Amino acid sequence: MTVHEILTLANFIINKEASGDVLTPTNYNALLKEVNISLFNDYWRIHEQFRGSPQLQHILADSPLAKFVVSSDIYVNVTNGVGTLPAGTIHILSAHRISNLFPIEMITPIEALRRRSSVLSPSASVAPFAYVRGSSIQTVPYNNGAVAEGGNITLVYLALPATPVYDYCQSIATSKRIFMPVGSRVYLDDSMTPCLYDANGVLLVTGVSKTGTYPIVSSTVELAWREDTHNQFISRILGKAGVSLSEMNIAQYAELMKKEGE
Repeated sequence: MTVHEILTLANFIINKEASGDVLTPTNYNALLKEVNISLFNDYWRIHEQFRGSPQLQHILADSPLAKFVVSSDIYVNVTNGVGTLPAGTIHILSAHRISNLFPIEMITPIEALRRRSSVLSPSASVAPFAYVRGSSIQTVPYNNGAVAEGGNITLVYLALPATPVYDYCQSIATSKRIFMPVGSRVYLDDSMTPCLYDANGVLLVTGVSKTGTYPIVSSTVELAWREDTHNQFISRILGKAGVSLSEMNIAQYAELMKKEGE
């Protein structure tokens, strides 16, 4: 479902239930951000018990969080072994050198301190490791190229989903809100009338109003979640708006809205 379809269904349900507050774009966007994070945190809480286990990546593959497992190459300074983590990194699942795919073991800072001080630990040049330090990753060793050969390593990590955003313009004639899909924009036609066009430049609506400098590009961001989690998303949004419904009830309301729209 698009963020527009979710908003439409949520307000349809709120009106039918005769309870709760109808969602405006402002409070809807606030709820999108809040629910996006809370849903992620709840799923991660279930899987976090497997943190540090090689099975975690396989477990996540069957989870709604699978869409947020990302692979990315990062630069590591070979002078100090420090690299900046990609924005939104929650947990690193694996790391390896790009040059030869040699694995780098991810450990905790406490374990790193123990290994550095223990004569019984294998040499880091033979068994390289890394740990997270704030928004950075510290690789060991870092001054001989054993870890960061060429200055780059590949991380596979769990990232926060992008924050969904609903954007809109308004009809000049009716003041009705008009959803602006991803990539759409408002700009002037040949007669200097502001119009809404899709990402391919196809005219959608003539005579719209939106504050900004033309062309005004939509800030809409769609849900990154799997389709089978969307009713959970709606249920949580409704709960915040004062309506408590199960996912089954939401699915029934979705069918009712389709019938009434025919």
